[in-house]
Amino acid sequence: ESKQLIVAPQLDHYGKQILSERRIGYDYLVIALGSRCNDFGIPGVRQQCFTLDSATEAEDLHLTFLNRFLQFSEAAEDEEGSAIKPVHIAIVGGGATGVELAAELYNAVDRFEQVGIKKIHHQSLKVTIIEAMDRILTVLPEAIAEKAHKTLCWFVLVGWAIYPIGYMAGTADGQWYSFVGDLGLNMDIIYNIGDAVNKIGF
Repeated sequence: ESKQLIVAPQLDHYGKQILSERRIGYDYLVIALGSRCNDFGIPGVRQQCFTLDSATEAEDLHLTFLNRFLQFSEAAEDEEGSAIKPVHIAIVGGGATGVELAAELYNAVDRFEQVGIKKIHHQSLKVTIIEAMDRILTVLPEAIAEKAHKTLCWFVLVGWAIYPIGYMAGTADGQWYSFVGDLGLNMDIIYNIGDAVNKIGF
């Protein structure tokens, strides 16, 4: 017996039909309902954490991330010379999604200065991955997970080393590190090197 799935017409954001009703034949039908993040009943998780169960929640995290760094940039401009605490983000879960998110957050920070948001670099962000097991990427063989962990640490360390040097090169006049300016280093070139390293890593 032929089995068919009837798909309703698809409408655009104006309510105009762009696809008519369709019929799709099948032998076996799998209904994938998706999943929800498990907070394991820990008090406060639902109230304090961002989850990535939907596109709307991902957009919420994205906008909050951008707004927080806009505030950070303004505070850094107002408190020139003062130590500004980095934005600290904790990621619960050291699986593929958590590790990739950590890398992409640092990658996003690198983009801020390119669009004119100043005073933001690798040291402006601190990411902590919280994992119940004794290592990240537990679904992968331990050797691969260990290599991924070391690689991630190496790229973060290099980024933390390169970007402060670039900042010092561009702001050396009248500072205690004015000798850096005498070396003839170009801030933009140093930042581009840092970007290249992070693109390769992330």
